[in-house]
Amino acid sequence: MYLLDSTIFLHYMQNGENTKQVEELLKRIHDGRMEGIIAYDAIITIKDNLLKANLVRQLGVFFEAITEFSNLHIYYLSMVEENYVIKVMFKFKIGYLQALHYYIARKHNIKLISFNEAYKKIPDIKVVTP
Repeated sequence: MYLLDSTIFLHYMQNGENTKQVEELLKRIHDGRMEGIIAYDAIITIKDNLLKANLVRQLGVFFEAITEFSNLHIYYLSMVEENYVIKVMFKFKIGYLQALHYYIARKHNIKLISFNEAYKKIPDIKVVTP
């Protein structure tokens, strides 16, 4: 099981330099060869980014696509967990999504898949690229 950062999907949708790697990762999840988790808040971040860029059609494609992934689980935080994430933000002086991903990765003892170099500064989690 792996935790997917929102940058994975954004890279793919924007035809980033690592599109082939992301495509293979998403194919492994879609085909059932791998399980993934994405935080609901990360989905909202993707939605906000696509709406700001007026990419409504791509947003529809994104929502449709993730519903077809039976091995991609959406993680919803409780209020207690939200409060813990805020504490992590202050402890490591990091942003909300980074703290959120730290929390989920630590709680479930799973690796985070991300292109964001900032995660490498955060102790106690393993970060890999696709």
